[in-house]
Amino acid sequence: GKEANVKWRAVPMGHLRKHPHFISLPHPNDVTIGGSFLNLGLYRQDSWQWDALHSGRLTTSRLSGSLGFYEGNAALLIGVPRSLQSHSKALSSWQEMKSKAPTDWTFLSESKVTQSALDASENPWISLYEDSSVTTSFNCAYQPAAAELTVGMRRFTNPSSARLAWGHVQEATAILVAVNYFTKYSPGSVVSESGMFAWEALQETIEHRQYLDQQAVLREILGSLPAPPTTAPSKAKKSNAIANSTAASGQAKLGNQNIYEVLNQWIKSRKLPVLGASPDGVIRHAGTVEVLEVKCTSPFVTYNTAKRTPTEEESVDMETGKRARAESGEQGASEQTGTCEINEDNNDSDATSVAPTMTVMHGFGAHKPTNRAPFGVWHVPQLQLEMLCVGAHCRSAVILLYSISGAKLYRLERNDEYIFEMLSISSKFYSTYISGVPSNRMKPPPPNFFDPRSNKDYAAFLKRTVAIAESAVLIQELREDEVQRSPLNTNFFM
Repeated sequence: GKEANVKWRAVPMGHLRKHPHFISLPHPNDVTIGGSFLNLGLYRQDSWQWDALHSGRLTTSRLSGSLGFYEGNAALLIGVPRSLQSHSKALSSWQEMKSKAPTDWTFLSESKVTQSALDASENPWISLYEDSSVTTSFNCAYQPAAAELTVGMRRFTNPSSARLAWGHVQEATAILVAVNYFTKYSPGSVVSESGMFAWEALQETIEHRQYLDQQAVLREILGSLPAPPTTAPSKAKKSNAIANSTAASGQAKLGNQNIYEVLNQWIKSRKLPVLGASPDGVIRHAGTVEVLEVKCTSPFVTYNTAKRTPTEEESVDMETGKRARAESGEQGASEQTGTCEINEDNNDSDATSVAPTMTVMHGFGAHKPTNRAPFGVWHVPQLQLEMLCVGAHCRSAVILLYSISGAKLYRLERNDEYIFEMLSISSKFYSTYISGVPSNRMKPPPPNFFDPRSNKDYAAFLKRTVAIAESAVLIQELREDEVQRSPLNTNFFM
């Protein structure tokens, strides 16, 4: 075949929702808003209601654009691949942030439109407790019906479009990795499906209010909350020292106010649009909660006959921005003109005839990054905003990097001082180009509107972003055979 199969061994979200250890959201037609903002978070991310909730809201998809991360000068400092650099990201954020969010969301539950993404008709999971004859190393055996996995099959002859589609189609399979891992190694922990955590719903979130009340008591007793501990800038811990340096400026501006009080004032005074975030999942432990974000590295790359390896731009994964490093021992693609070989452990494998413009690579993608971050630095604002919107009680995020070679799980700590600085910059974007003085109001931002070459504070912010990404801690690395996938649809090309 010559067309990329982005559904390679994928577990659909409709099937994942049937997993006994995964807490799914209700069908959108069963959600009623009523007088509670909390129910806004019950709409699945494949529903039209979830799309509607983005109106007039600063979400993770718009945040990095408003921060200028994809502009040429800033992108160079934080290592954004050239294929992702574009002024259009800022223009898109500007355009979408101009609208005003509704205050009455009851229309979401009034319209009972048939949803395109439904649950599986039959439960494809068989628990080991239900059937002792089942053999599997996972919590449940996965036995899908072949007919359900071929519905809506799209064909991709272009590696770039295939890579974009791969991240979406493989997302549920990546979330399943987290379900299996935390069920096995952290008894009592549960992975839940996530909708949008809307800013309006925070005051109704019990855990959020309880955490803030506890912090208020500490402030009253201590006079102020102790500053986060600083780390000596040794070779191994330099990133944490730079990341913690945000506390000096950020905490000074926050004073004794918690960040939610400050941001509420900004939103009411039109210095910032209402916020919202949609992590890929939520992990609930005993007494704590974490956001789950998965990044799926596509195996499809462009074949370059001149260099014999994928070019820098062609190998970029559109989700993580990383490329497989052959020099570090990760598997690459063994290539011949007009053929593609899946190279396992650097041994020759059977060649499969494909178009000479496309091949497959193993690993988590292939360039030598300009920093030590395990994932794209530009994802840091996304992760921090997700933790903020889940609530004050959410203090860390789990990042799961997924590829055909296995998976890696990392943990990133929340940094309120960085969040304050991050949203201060986004507020400047909003105030300058949308709600600010008439001379600039509603005028699109120019290229490099925040320029690290002339703005030392902005340059320092970018460096702290890199340091925070580098401070992520590896939780676990899983081999390919430790990742549960579908037993069907095993060809990379159609």
